[in-house]
Amino acid sequence: MNRRQLQQYVLGVLVCSGLLLSLMLVSCGGDVVRPRVTMGELTKFASIPVTIEGKIRSAYMTDDSCYYTEWAYGIMGEDASISLTPAFQSNDSILVVTPYGVIQLDIFQIKLYLGSYFSRTFSSENSSIAPLPIQKLVEKEGGVIAVHEFLLLPEQTYFAQVRKNTLAGVNGSDSTSQYVLEISDRPFNGTTPQRKPTPSYDY
Repeated sequence: MNRRQLQQYVLGVLVCSGLLLSLMLVSCGGDVVRPRVTMGELTKFASIPVTIEGKIRSAYMTDDSCYYTEWAYGIMGEDASISLTPAFQSNDSILVVTPYGVIQLDIFQIKLYLGSYFSRTFSSENSSIAPLPIQKLVEKEGGVIAVHEFLLLPEQTYFAQVRKNTLAGVNGSDSTSQYVLEISDRPFNGTTPQRKPTPSYDY
């Protein structure tokens, strides 16, 4: 093999290696170089800065891009008090990116403490600009309807901590433990969230 043939051979190997690596990254969702982490491993850390990835969807009220959305409504009382009732919650899993690795979680494995991204009140005077379900709510309930939407957004830093819930055993069986990742748009004060849970997680 002469020098020119050797150069062509080496170039071919490099190109093939690059294609193979690209295929591996695509087939694995791009996470082949990112370590995975478990809930148990995250229990030793507090107020972990995280970002969210996942399936892009549109927010219901604003049409903004997000990975998670829920919206809730409530009838505004005479003293302006509101008790929000969940109306919709997206159910796509999310990828939580931490400094210690990434972890894929379903919506029942997380608990959200977020401020509302969108809020507005609707009445018979302006219900025509609201989505149809809210128009029907105003027509059915009367009065003033408050609507709030909560999102997990791309490229935004959130804060997370793992909470271990102990579930009592049934019929004499042993108790079991369940990990939940609490996510907030504000840092935790020790282990205490500085936000209320969103309506879908207020239980």
